[in-house]
Amino acid sequence: MTERSATFSRSNIFSNTGEKAPFSVALFLANSLQRKDESNPARTGDLRLRRPLLYPAELWTQIGLAGFEPAKSCSQSKRRRPLDHNPYMVAIIMNMEDHCQPNPQTAQIVEILLATYPDTSSFLNYRTPFELLIAVILSAQCTDAKVNEVTPGLFRAYPTPEALAAAPLPSLEKLLYSTGFYKAKASYVKETSRILCDQYQGEVPLGMAELTALPGVGRKTANVMRGHLAGLPAVIVDTHFKRVVRRLGLTDEHEPEKIERAVQTLIPEDKQFRFSMAANRHGRELCTARNPLCPECPVARQCPSRS
Repeated sequence: MTERSATFSRSNIFSNTGEKAPFSVALFLANSLQRKDESNPARTGDLRLRRPLLYPAELWTQIGLAGFEPAKSCSQSKRRRPLDHNPYMVAIIMNMEDHCQPNPQTAQIVEILLATYPDTSSFLNYRTPFELLIAVILSAQCTDAKVNEVTPGLFRAYPTPEALAAAPLPSLEKLLYSTGFYKAKASYVKETSRILCDQYQGEVPLGMAELTALPGVGRKTANVMRGHLAGLPAVIVDTHFKRVVRRLGLTDEHEPEKIERAVQTLIPEDKQFRFSMAANRHGRELCTARNPLCPECPVARQCPSRS
């Protein structure tokens, strides 16, 4: 196979769990699989390398890297000669540096909110990871206060995954009626409990892929679990968080997953969960949906929406 050139963008690479691959992994791959073309050194924004990639796409999937694209042309060639069409020639989208790129104003907003709202405790009452999981599922389209009223009776009747998996649906629907969408929620918690028993010995997994495969569990719920139970990087996008970050100009996205990824690029991983909780509390206490208390806001000077 003849040697071809390829361009590697410094876009973010995501694992098959939806999480960004760590810098060390991307750097190891770059150092071990390719050598830099000294005649055309790396420039800001991309990394230019020369060497055919002889590793099949399946390998990248197996090691958890899903952010690759077929290489279609030679970007360094003026003639843009097409690369050989075979599954081994893939342009891997790597992140060769910290994906977090905060500007000074964003960093100031983050630090002020973290100092103002240091409490990262959950808004939902729970004693075990299982109870937190069920409570977060029930919180969809429902207030945390209402969930906290319902869960004590639910867990008195069905305290374990085994008990909840065996519970009759009519009984669950009656207990969950006041949370809204009670039929769907009763089905979700019963089926989720069954899966926990069958696949995880009654324990709650913390992998993003494993959590989001459970009925009634989306990325918000998964991030709540990962942040509260394991202290993992987690951007929790609920209605309060969404309102606050949009008003502060951190993103103009509307979809929760796009908001999550936009905020991930602005805030260091070790602060993402704490910022999620701080922004959430700020949205509940001051930056409310109606009549926000801007004169009392600690980040009013940095807020583009203060008028």
